[in-house]
Formats: sequence, structure tokens, C-alpha cells
Amino acid sequence: MKKFEELFESFLQMKRLVFQGSLIADNEQAFTKLQFIVLDLVKELEPIPVGELANRLKFSKSSMTQLINRLVKMSFVKRLRDPKDRRSVRLLMTEEGRKEYKKLRKKVMEQMQMTFGFLHEEDMDLLISLHKKIIQHFNK
Repeated sequence: MKKFEELFESFLQMKRLVFQGSLIADNEQAFTKLQFIVLDLVKELEPIPVGELANRLKFSKSSMTQLINRLVKMSFVKRLRDPKDRRSVRLLMTEEGRKEYKKLRKKVMEQMQMTFGFLHEEDMDLLISLHKKIIQHFNK
């Protein structure tokens, strides 16, 4: 049990360190890290149904709708009615969203480099390997 307590404390400290700022600052506007995660999933899985996006992020549909409304208002994603099921709405990234995502990803990579750049290559390989192992376990 002690190891799990240590792991829990380690996760909390890492979360505070890595995600200490909730915003990704751009010259023109700021994005929450959650908005970036949603953009990343839409980009990867488009056209993704809103319900599936909510399930993947463990959000209620109403909370997800609010977040999506902001991204639609910013012209980064658009809604598309599913021709097979008119009640289902799918999300697509707009061209403007793709451009902004590319800029945001560059900023996130700079933040990651500042956070983890001190690690030796072997330590980075080990960290990546452990992350992949955990992800693989949860994706079974």
C-alpha cells in the first residue's frame, strides 16, 4: 500500500508541475489545456461523434457541449449532422482550427522541453516506455 501512496503523491506533484498553468498562451488568444486536448482528439478521430468525445474524456454531454460551443464560436471546429442518424452530431476541425492547433502544439512542445529537457535520453526512453505500458493496459 505504501508504494501506491508514493505513486499517488508523485502523480499529484507531477500534475502540478506539468500543468501548473491552465492556459496555453498565444499572441492573439489563450486556450485552456482541455480545449487543446479536445482539438487533438477531434483532429485524430474526425469526424468524431460528440457522445464518443464526451465518453473518451469522461465528461457529461452537457459539459462537452459547452466546451464545443466555445471551439465552434472560435471557428476551430464545426458540427456535422450524421446523415445516418440525424440526432447524432459529429465534429470536424476547420482549416482555421488546423492552423491554430499546429501553433498550439508547437507551444506545448516548448513547454514539454522546458519541463523534461533535463532528463538524459535513457531516462526519457524509460519514462516513455512506462507511459506506453500504462496506456496499453487501459486500452485493452
